[in-house]
Amino acid sequence: MSTAVFEAQPLKNPGATSQLQQPRLATLAYRSRATTSLSEGQLHDLLVTSRANNRRSGLTGLLIYDKGQFFQWIEGEPDRLDPMWEAIQRDQRHTNIELIGRQCVPLRFFGDWDMRLSVRSSDHFGKSEGISHAPADLIDSLFRRPQGLYGVQADLSPLAADMRAQHALASEQNLSPSAMRGVDPTLRDVIQTIVVPQLIARHNPRREVLLPVDLRVGELVRQLTRADPQAGRSLIEQFYLETHSLRKLCACLIEPAARGLGDLWRDDECEEIDVTIGLSRLQSAVRGTSTDIVPAHVTNAPAVLVVPQPGEIHVLGAMLDAQSLYQQGWQPQAEFPTSDNALESMVSSTWFDALDLTLSTAFRREHWLPRVAQTIARVRAASRNPALIIVAGGRVFSETSGVIGDADHASSVSADATSSTAGDVAPLILQSLHKLRTRV
Repeated sequence: MSTAVFEAQPLKNPGATSQLQQPRLATLAYRSRATTSLSEGQLHDLLVTSRANNRRSGLTGLLIYDKGQFFQWIEGEPDRLDPMWEAIQRDQRHTNIELIGRQCVPLRFFGDWDMRLSVRSSDHFGKSEGISHAPADLIDSLFRRPQGLYGVQADLSPLAADMRAQHALASEQNLSPSAMRGVDPTLRDVIQTIVVPQLIARHNPRREVLLPVDLRVGELVRQLTRADPQAGRSLIEQFYLETHSLRKLCACLIEPAARGLGDLWRDDECEEIDVTIGLSRLQSAVRGTSTDIVPAHVTNAPAVLVVPQPGEIHVLGAMLDAQSLYQQGWQPQAEFPTSDNALESMVSSTWFDALDLTLSTAFRREHWLPRVAQTIARVRAASRNPALIIVAGGRVFSETSGVIGDADHASSVSADATSSTAGDVAPLILQSLHKLRTRV
């Protein structure tokens, strides 16, 4: 195993803003087994020798070691992450290397750590520099469900109980040193390097970074899989009463819950019908929750057609986008074409300024991207409006785009922009129309 990935020393002056200024980041998670058990001294030596290498590579992350097993997250610029991953696979000091996943992220989750090393809290390790203690139940959950590596990183589900106790404190940004006394060092670092940057992102007027996932998402996902058809509705209503923001409801709770349902199916913990039922419950709850807002009609708002990708059975994304546009005073037309031919007929017979095309909010559907590109090409050729603006959305785009309208991912399907959440569709359309007019 490459010594660089074991770095444990904190960066000297990373600052929260450095995380917000680096949207083009990738993270990977894997597990492996050490060829020999490592003592506390060996772990400490490994950390010391890896310090310089990790800093040169510009990588950050978290490593958990327990009973000869490694669980690790590594994050950084893709061109630096790739060589490190190749080195990790060649290293003879571990075996049974299993890549859990790799994805783009909007910010560093472990930006203050070159590489923090954690061991089981019940282990009799001393206070060696760079070694902290992880909750035993967190480690046990990773052994039972290694696919949960990303859940620990993104949703903080193993720490949710402790984080809820700090949630009100974090919401007020009252994270002074005195307020943080007595908090477990690992948890304190998570709050300071994950929660605080996301709070900053929440108030970023340019809204370039995704809103933070609410800590109640895990509980909502569990409720959505229960037999009770009303399960989860009260939690959604509570969140909406707290925020009175459909954008926050979608970005922080509804869309992450949809992705959580997809992850359960991926890990064989539910059937696809359970995902479909859960998404239907989300759709029904959002419609019932946001009826208190009667928007003022916006004169001369763009004419927008909102549709799921033909063949896509999950229509939650299209519904959320249409609801968001409506609450902003627009009059979107939501349709559900069963084929590209049906969609072509719509855009050829009626003038639309923009088309909002969505894939599943639960499944990534990466293999559908060529299909989406083909649909978009056919729509452009058939459109009554030769300058039709097209915005693409869905989980595959929200997880690969940290900046609103990321051009690289839009160009992969020949769209004008891609949306990370329902609330971004309107500004993306307006931005694209503005660019179009300035070019004319």
